[in-house]
Amino acid sequence: MRPGLAVDYRLRFNRTVLPGSEQHLTVAPRPALALAGSRPNPAIGPPALAFTLTGPFAAKLEVFDISGRSVASREVGAMGAGEHVLALEQRMAPGLYVAVLTQSGERLTRRFVVTR
Repeated sequence: MRPGLAVDYRLRFNRTVLPGSEQHLTVAPRPALALAGSRPNPAIGPPALAFTLTGPFAAKLEVFDISGRSVASREVGAMGAGEHVLALEQRMAPGLYVAVLTQSGERLTRRFVVTR
């Protein structure tokens, strides 16, 4: 069903509408791709990155240091639609980093800081 579609219906049994069977259903909208970044920011120790995926499509979450070197890269599409938090397990030197989330040709970036 199309997101945002509203449907009203009543249940019938032997051509008789059952009392109190009136129902209303609204199809939830599809989540939009979003990258909230590190939670908390600044991060003390390994950061946790919060993001939202639109569906079970190929998606990649990458982290780069300020000089552009790749620090972490994870395929996250299998996590499916909705909000997620991914805790990075490796220790990162204090500094400024950029998180990049890519899905279905769309690319989002957020900066975050890691402190001691």
